[in-house]
Amino acid sequence: LAQCADALAGIEFSSVAAVGFAVRAERCPWATQHQGFGYLIPPSENQDILGTLMESLTFPTAQPPDVTRCTVMIQRDHLDKPEEELVAIAQRTLQRHLGLDLGTGRSAVGIACSPLWSAVAVQRRCIPQYSLGHKKRVHFLTRAVAGALPQVSLAGHSFFGVGVNDTVRVSREAVQALKQKWAAA
Repeated sequence: LAQCADALAGIEFSSVAAVGFAVRAERCPWATQHQGFGYLIPPSENQDILGTLMESLTFPTAQPPDVTRCTVMIQRDHLDKPEEELVAIAQRTLQRHLGLDLGTGRSAVGIACSPLWSAVAVQRRCIPQYSLGHKKRVHFLTRAVAGALPQVSLAGHSFFGVGVNDTVRVSREAVQALKQKWAAA
């Protein structure tokens, strides 16, 4: 199991500051062509953020129809800045990318909005980085754990996929495999 600990320690993680906003508006306050799950910014663009998630569009029934929520993910270079500065970075980003000016309460498409809240959460070591050799490392871990601890399964974004969908899929697969294994025993 000591080799497992070493293999686990070999998985690198990135950190991020998530800055969430909620605004009251008659409808989503940015242009239709920008509406969706969100967007990612490639590192080659040298921007302050990694991307933006548009929760209200992904989960439309999770808030009242006149509330729009989004989260801006700020890259690790800024994590030690005060919360107010992280909020300001996120607000500038929303204005530059989506035309949403939370200071004036206007959007590029002319929809008035009023900020309801903002929240900052700095997440350390939260995004696994699948560096060279990751598949080999996970294969070793899977075999070692199965041999030493047959009642344990590996699941989660550290091993098999960074998205929520991947985590749900892998968790279901792990449960099914355990059910089959223990039904046969």
